[in-house]
Amino acid sequence: MTPDGTLVGTLSVPGLTEQALEVTVSALDRSGAAFPVRSLTVHPALTRPSGNDCPAFGPQASLRLDVAGLSESTVR
Repeated sequence: MTPDGTLVGTLSVPGLTEQALEVTVSALDRSGAAFPVRSLTVHPALTRPSGNDCPAFGPQASLRLDVAGLSESTVR
């Protein structure tokens, strides 16, 4: 959980490549009410969290689901 109360999690996807893919998300809010099911095309990318001079980690994508909907975040 982040300081503003946002819940954050990760999901390992074996075989994830840098090819765009369609993601469908369903979730419940804290009261147990369902968010609308949302779909989005995401664009996984190699990440270099220690900078461009260090080896890349495998492809990753970052998503955000909130009352405004589902969106893709920039992976670093």
